[in-house]
Amino acid sequence: MKYINKKNVRIILVVFFVLLAAAMVLGGRLLVVNHPLGQVDAIIVLGGGSNERIAHGVDLFNKNLADTLIISGCAGGTDVYGALRMRQTAMNMGIPDSSILLDVLEGHSPGTGDQAITLRQMMQQFNFHSAIVVTSNYHTGRVRFIFDRAFKNTGIHLIISHPEQSAFNPTYWWTSRANIRIFVWEVIKTVWYWLTFKGQ
Repeated sequence: MKYINKKNVRIILVVFFVLLAAAMVLGGRLLVVNHPLGQVDAIIVLGGGSNERIAHGVDLFNKNLADTLIISGCAGGTDVYGALRMRQTAMNMGIPDSSILLDVLEGHSPGTGDQAITLRQMMQQFNFHSAIVVTSNYHTGRVRFIFDRAFKNTGIHLIISHPEQSAFNPTYWWTSRANIRIFVWEVIKTVWYWLTFKGQ
């Protein structure tokens, strides 16, 4: 009987650690979305991260995937969330100002839900039917969820894309304090939006 109990305990521990390892690996990957690219009406770059977002948006523009670059960020121009600063960066990379549209929001760090709503309005205003949405890899899962709610029943097709290089490693996120912090905050924010954001 004691032997059987010890054996059962070992089995339970093995199963536990296998499930824990799977959760650790899959948890990070579930945050990340990267759709196949295609021709669209506009490329949307969300403020934040560092310059890798705007650089990726410019790269997609230069691949002729769209004729319009939409930059969504706050009114301030001194950080990576600033729409004006991002526009200047894009122009320094060779994008003509005539190809850039600005989605400027109030506040230092605009909420993703607010961005989704104002971008939906802009897309409808300019009669755009498709877009590539560019953000950091850890942010893509939440962006897909929020934008799916905000753009529901609009007929607008969205592709989510992120730069290849990122500070967040979705496979080994638990090996870095910075990555753990990103993972935890993204999970908290995703749950919060799931509970509170209705897409209106």
